Amino acid sequence: MIFIVINKNQSQSSLRFDKRNFAIEDTVSINHIILQNRNLEKITLTRDPQHNQWLLNDSIQANRYLINLLLKTIKEMRVKQPIARAALPNIIKRMAIQHTKVEVFQNNKKIKTIYVGGETQDQLGTFMMIEGAVEPYIMHIPGFNGYLSSRFSCKKELWRSKKVFERNMKTAKYRFTHELKMNDISNKNIENLKKIHCEAYLTNNDNFHINDIKQREPFFVITTITK
Repeated sequence: MIFIVINKNQSQSSLRFDKRNFAIEDTVSINHIILQNRNLEKITLTRDPQHNQWLLNDSIQANRYLINLLLKTIKEMRVKQPIARAALPNIIKRMAIQHTKVEVFQNNKKIKTIYVGGETQDQLGTFMMIEGAVEPYIMHIPGFNGYLSSRFSCKKELWRSKKVFERNMKTAKYRFTHELKMNDISNKNIENLKKIHCEAYLTNNDNFHINDIKQREPFFVITTITK
């Protein structure tokens, strides 16, 4: 009888540990991540090993810096502390209303689903809960002072690569508007073109209309050919 009781406690202990084991050490084999919030915003991030890049929604090159930051967060985040019993009902209620669902896949198999809530009052922790768990925990990255919820944003424009030109350019030509002849761009300057990034996308500007810009006469025209 004593042996059965000990075994049962060990099983419950393992279950509790599993539901607070948020981090994924092997991020190299992660090849697909889905982020979805309560506002019905959803993005998918998929590794494209053939071109050594990540794709946003299977079509757009993703921002490599943010991808690396997300993978680093998934690997390094740890439980900072449990939530006080008195505060637990309120936190669970808040997370039910506002959270981001994070689904992580390794080798095309879903291995973990995490619900990411808001930050703690001191902004040094983030409420998270593993799917199937009884309660959430306060998460952080040791040595980092701040919250983690912003790293799981579902805003499409944030995840888009800000590169202006395709990195696999073979040749590039330019001309001024009133010139007919196209001039070759040197190989050195092609390398400089690859380093150009836009600062931001104008998706939040209500007065922005892409068709209006297309109808305007350009000052300068660049034509590129990829490899």
